[in-house]
Amino acid sequence: MNVAFRGERGAYSEEAVRRLFGDVEVLPCARFADVFEAVRERRADAGLVPVENSHAGSVVDNHDLLQSGGLCVTGEVELRIRHCLLAPRGVGLASIRRVRSHPQALAQCDEFIRQQKLEAVADYDTAGSAKLVAERKPTDEASIASAGAAAIYGLEVLAESIETNRNNFTRFVSIGLRPAARRDPSKTSIVLGTENRPGALCRALGVFARRSINVTKLESRPSRRVPWGAHLPSRLRGPPRRRGRRGRPEGARSRERAGDGARLLPGVDEGLNLTCGCGRTGDVPAPGAPNGLRPGRARAMGRPGRRGARAPRPAGATPRGADRGSC
Repeated sequence: MNVAFRGERGAYSEEAVRRLFGDVEVLPCARFADVFEAVRERRADAGLVPVENSHAGSVVDNHDLLQSGGLCVTGEVELRIRHCLLAPRGVGLASIRRVRSHPQALAQCDEFIRQQKLEAVADYDTAGSAKLVAERKPTDEASIASAGAAAIYGLEVLAESIETNRNNFTRFVSIGLRPAARRDPSKTSIVLGTENRPGALCRALGVFARRSINVTKLESRPSRRVPWGAHLPSRLRGPPRRRGRRGRPEGARSRERAGDGARLLPGVDEGLNLTCGCGRTGDVPAPGAPNGLRPGRARAMGRPGRRGARAPRPAGATPRGADRGSC
């Protein structure tokens, strides 16, 4: 198996690859976009990219790349990040004036950098900065990278665990051409868009709340399709599936419409088809759509435990129960 990651050998991404996939071949890439392309072109069986750090926040480039379509999120791993200050052998901490690393690593070690009064120099990768310091052998410059990078490039560790937050974790997701096998409970990543009107987001999120689906991540990203528009990358964790009388998991239909199997939606323009907790079917449309949740696009279902179905309301009508705060 061959797994692509961004950075040089010794990067934290490579450590995360080993943690998730075990002893596999790796394909270092110069950019995050190259990781996605390597998987699409089948030069790699899978890819691994960071999406979030507990101290510095989201890796927004990868949130945008995940929405480019054609790939699935197949797994995730959390890695405890322990940053080290690395320098050529024989160079002491007192002589260091500059430190270089990836911007996320510099942000995670901001307190140490201020205390030592060092000049921060942004580089494209933690391990790449270690490789550069090893090649140049400066007497006044160091790198922030992992202890593994120090071993690979023959550098000396001047200080260990210099990250500001000792609970410093990075979440990585693996990507592939095919969705992973279903596990219970499941986790799903989706992108949704709502029209710009009061209560649209509340009604959309209510669909998940009524089914005990926990929205563990929600943020707004600029839309590249509509000026000043936005879309909402979200992460959901569903409850264990319960079996109905016929052996079919209860609520399976609604979860499939909400992006079951961690399948990435192709884009917010197509909307997200959902079944709401009160038994109606509707959409979370793309920006500019005429209604918030349009009842009756698929089949209007009766309330749980009742036979029969509600008749769809006319197009453009106010959804039933909207004045009571239901979807």
